[in-house]
Amino acid sequence: MQAKSNDSAVMARANVVCCHSVPGRVRLMVPGLKNDQEAAGCLELLMRCQDGILHAKASTLTGTIVLRYDARLLTEGDVIASVGDIAADPARRTMPALAAEQDAGASLVSQEIGRAVCKRLIVLAVKAALRGSAVGIIAELL
Repeated sequence: MQAKSNDSAVMARANVVCCHSVPGRVRLMVPGLKNDQEAAGCLELLMRCQDGILHAKASTLTGTIVLRYDARLLTEGDVIASVGDIAADPARRTMPALAAEQDAGASLVSQEIGRAVCKRLIVLAVKAALRGSAVGIIAELL
């Protein structure tokens, strides 16, 4: 696939090369990924944390990463830019840096889980309160 003009600038800036792409999936060659298991693992995990990224699999054998993404939310250029930003920052390619980012992400995940549990408990409490009442019977029928 030919890169769009703005995608070319992104690839050149980050030294990330698009090997192959179809809408929603891209394989990128990433400098420094070959034979570096720690960098590959960090890149995979950091990309999986990005909104719109559905799957990430890095290969230390080929020095590439395959990403599936939601094309409604992200463009190919967005994905390349994200990979390039991570690849360009050596501090983000180590496990201690990843742990710090995961801690921040875990906090957001726990907040979302807490909200979901609260919503479910409210629904259960309302159902229990309405059980046996005329409103509760009508609600169950709907």
